[in-house]
Amino acid sequence: MYTIKAYYRTGDSFHSEDTTTNEGEWNNLDIAKENLQRMKVHYDYYSYKNKFASMAMEKKWKNKPVPKYILEEHGMLLLKLKADNGKEYQIFPPWCGYFESLYGAEIITIDDGTMKFEV
Repeated sequence: MYTIKAYYRTGDSFHSEDTTTNEGEWNNLDIAKENLQRMKVHYDYYSYKNKFASMAMEKKWKNKPVPKYILEEHGMLLLKLKADNGKEYQIFPPWCGYFESLYGAEIITIDDGTMKFEV
């Protein structure tokens, strides 16, 4: 089983911190890879829409249609991810916000039999 671990900075007016989140669980690695790519494209478009983008990103998105898996509702950009059965579901990525910035994401393996403890 696979999940996507996203690495990002979050905070508020007084502090910031690095954090992670796991998005989704898939048995199909190809679907997890497709979702990882969707996350990248979504963040690129989010950066463009919020004027964080470079000139190259501006040129990339200026006259390009928005992928159907990116939804704009009430000024927010939602992302549709694909489940193992092929159906899509929406998320609002926690790494998209005024104080947030995405560093990257990776597909990691989930071992159902593993337990972890940290001190």
